[in-house]
Amino acid sequence: MQAGWALQGHVPVFVSTTEVIFYAGDPRKHTSTVTVLNPYDIDISYQVFSTVTGDEKYTVVEPHGTIKPKHCKDFILRHNAPYPSNCGVVDKFRIKIYDNTTKQFLGKTTISATLQAGLPSKDDSTPSTSSSKSSRVEKTAQSQTEVVHANRTSSVHRRAQNPNYPFIISLGVVCFCAVILFPTDKSSCQGDSSSQYTLSDHTKCICTFILGMVALTIFRP
Repeated sequence: MQAGWALQGHVPVFVSTTEVIFYAGDPRKHTSTVTVLNPYDIDISYQVFSTVTGDEKYTVVEPHGTIKPKHCKDFILRHNAPYPSNCGVVDKFRIKIYDNTTKQFLGKTTISATLQAGLPSKDDSTPSTSSSKSSRVEKTAQSQTEVVHANRTSSVHRRAQNPNYPFIISLGVVCFCAVILFPTDKSSCQGDSSSQYTLSDHTKCICTFILGMVALTIFRP
């Protein structure tokens, strides 16, 4: 992705969730972790903006930062006013991303934050942080696998396009046949017409060396 592309200002922003729910009856549910992902090939910076009037209702930890390509970063959203009067109120937070080099605006997204009365249900009792970390690990592993596969494919493609590649393969086949099929001079039996084609130890050593170099050329990353 390049900073000056046609979708500038409308680049998708990837976050772990677009809805955060707090529970007034459970202090452990007064905070939530949100992950910002960078699937692009450039460094991006992000910034979190609140549409809530005043700064006392929420605290945002790490509200801005820089994310390397194919990496992610967390920020923490903390509800400071879990009172009955705030239950059911939906607040909005806007996340904007920028090209970290040119500082040009790329895109934005919005997440909602709601305070619910009481305690979370059993289905919601599993910490969201664990789910988020698990999701990030899976995404990171998938990204790394795709990069490795792309590198291997590119390497094989480059070797196949080498004009000397057929000659290298042919040379390897010839050396392999010479080492395996032809006996050495000292293994030949006198008067044995089936062993009239022999190779010296020195020649076989040269063929073995060439065969090893061909194997390194073919199988190197």
